[in-house]
Amino acid sequence: MNLQRIKKIIFEPGFLLTTLFAFSCLLFFFGKLLEHPNQTYFGAGGDGFQAYYNAIYHVKYDVSYWQFNGMNYPYGEQVFFTGCQPLVTNILKLFHIVNYTVGIINIIMLFSIVLSALFLYFIFKHLHLPYLYAAIAATAIAFLSPQIDRLGGHYSLTYQFSIPLFLLLLLKFYKSPTLKKSFIIALLIFFMAGTHFYFYGLFAIISVFYFVVLFCCKEGQFSNLKFTLKHFFIQLIFPFILIQILILLIDRVDDRTHLPYGYFEYISNMAGVFFTQGRLYSPVFEFLFKPNYPEWEGWAYIGIVSVIVSIFLLLFPLWVFYKRQQSVFLANDNKIIIAFLTAAIVASLLAFGYPFTIKHFEFLFDYAGPLKQLRGIGRFTWIFYYVINIIAFYMIANWASKQKIVLKFIIMSLPLVLVCYDAYTMSRGKQDNWNNRITRLEDKKNELKEDQWINAIDTKDYQALIMLPYLHIGSENIWINKESEITKDVFIASIKTGLPIVNVFLSRTSLSQTYKNIQLIKEPYRKLEIIADFKNTKPFLVFVRENELNEDEKKFLTNCKKIKQTPEFSIYEIQVDTLKNLSTNLYLTAKNILDKSKTYVVDGFNYTDSIKTFFYNEYEENLNPHSYEGKGCYEGKIKEYNVIYKGTLPNYKDKNYTLSFWMDDFTADVYPRTLVELAFADSIGKVYGSDYFNPGNAFCVINGNWALIERKFKLKNKSDILTITLWCDKITDAKKLLRIDNLLIKPEGAMFYKNISDQHITVNNRTYFKE
Repeated sequence: MNLQRIKKIIFEPGFLLTTLFAFSCLLFFFGKLLEHPNQTYFGAGGDGFQAYYNAIYHVKYDVSYWQFNGMNYPYGEQVFFTGCQPLVTNILKLFHIVNYTVGIINIIMLFSIVLSALFLYFIFKHLHLPYLYAAIAATAIAFLSPQIDRLGGHYSLTYQFSIPLFLLLLLKFYKSPTLKKSFIIALLIFFMAGTHFYFYGLFAIISVFYFVVLFCCKEGQFSNLKFTLKHFFIQLIFPFILIQILILLIDRVDDRTHLPYGYFEYISNMAGVFFTQGRLYSPVFEFLFKPNYPEWEGWAYIGIVSVIVSIFLLLFPLWVFYKRQQSVFLANDNKIIIAFLTAAIVASLLAFGYPFTIKHFEFLFDYAGPLKQLRGIGRFTWIFYYVINIIAFYMIANWASKQKIVLKFIIMSLPLVLVCYDAYTMSRGKQDNWNNRITRLEDKKNELKEDQWINAIDTKDYQALIMLPYLHIGSENIWINKESEITKDVFIASIKTGLPIVNVFLSRTSLSQTYKNIQLIKEPYRKLEIIADFKNTKPFLVFVRENELNEDEKKFLTNCKKIKQTPEFSIYEIQVDTLKNLSTNLYLTAKNILDKSKTYVVDGFNYTDSIKTFFYNEYEENLNPHSYEGKGCYEGKIKEYNVIYKGTLPNYKDKNYTLSFWMDDFTADVYPRTLVELAFADSIGKVYGSDYFNPGNAFCVINGNWALIERKFKLKNKSDILTITLWCDKITDAKKLLRIDNLLIKPEGAMFYKNISDQHITVNNRTYFKE
């Protein structure tokens, strides 16, 4: 593009008006966020601050451009799984722009809205719409976009110019296909996929139907199979290969989950697209239709104008679009508009969970392949949002062009008023929630009470930070997440000191690393494997909010030494040698407790009650070489309902009971997401209650592939029937097995002993060995 052409574009009235409108709206809606962009945090907690932390740490402290070491110490994570926007932060890192990371990211996100309006305007210009009409419509569509809400936390998804730009490039390519344009499209796909891989999924849907529809319509060169395959490969497959090669070169992990949580939880529906809350007309819609709104990930309201146009499109057969005298499209643009609309409809159906949520078609999800990795599937409605709005204002302009001047003015003006109202309602007031300052990060001398400890402690003497309550989110199998301000405290401490964090708040973390990591904070049982991976023998700083700890965390804290107190949290330290010895003397401790306790021999076991109030099943009659202990264990297909207990409890006592059992393959992907049901029924079998839980949220210890699962419960009466059932419908392989061993049900507080010898002892389903 030569200089003369650039000047022509810049000084073109429509471009100038769109720029003026978009920047004016940006200042009106989000002007406060631009006053101090480098000190403003759109999200001061949760996902928002986590994304800022990852970006800041990567630019400031990481040695590698492709490895993030701020969390999951001592392993770290490759940058594409951190949300730190590596293609942006690595440029900052390359040019040593360390102190302006937050401001640059904020400005890029906000100016993305302006770019979105400009690219939408260019689409309308390409479709020959009047420049004033196009400028207003483009700006309003940009500020109504569902991606606006991503400014509250999902920053790598805020690049809302990407879909309009992609559509624009495809329009340009359709008009005059060249290799140069194909490579430009490939470059956009590569860049956006590197920002967030969801963009690749969005582009892939559009691209597939773009080429398929034009090929089937025998449209010019697109009817040539060789031409179509060549450009499809360059535009879509080539950037995918590049991304995969890059990931293979930098990724050290081969055991990430193949099924992230949330595919069927984060879907959209008709209400999420066609209905909305908070508008003047919303109560009417809600009264008439009583919409069932989806989870917020599925919100993509298209605006009242596009709702009306969508109804019109449903009422009239698609074949009218092909008839020039009846068409509301320009004849030259029919096929590409239909290609975009087809892609948008298919994307919306996927966003609604189809076909996998249709009865009798659920099995198809087993064959969904890479699609299962895109758990926030409701985001696919974004394609429909942009496409239907482009089509709506395109149709209205073409219809109005055939009317007399007064009617034409009314037809074109009313939709603009309505879409501007929707955009105003969407964007107003949001900046007040996103205009956050974190004064502790502005305090460079650490004079605030929360951070004075940094001046008193030489942080170089420590190797990493640990937060309590413990946090581990990322494996998609284990969730340890108690909302606490300690997360923010530790992020700030890490930014100020450069010390990495042991805890995890990432995505698709290595399973083996996860299980090593979380054993730090679980009940001591065996030697901690993670110790061998520590980078040195320096102690750890432990940040604590004592009144928020669970029992495991309190026990861990007893091994720590308190060194500082701040108004909001305490700081402890723990030595590596202490961590090495957490499982030492467990046998002696258990043996001493046994020796001091009065026990009775009941059914061949030592028990602290003289009568049998427990149930214990070692499954020795089910011979199995894969048992946890002994000769046998329960085995069944994990996709089926496995009833491992049904009956009354012996000599039931009116108190809480503890259920415990060992589960095999716990460290395998998806197994911790098995569903366990405790069903409580009266003496005639009428169910009066139930308790559901996942082993991943109820395990005590891990030993190899096995984990000890525990759960407390209480029955109403001694004659009540307890049924325990396990199954996992998320595992796709019907041949996968479930193995359970050593099922123990006993009153809470009772002590159950077996295998008592000079070398080992089993107490309450835990076996300790003499060292």
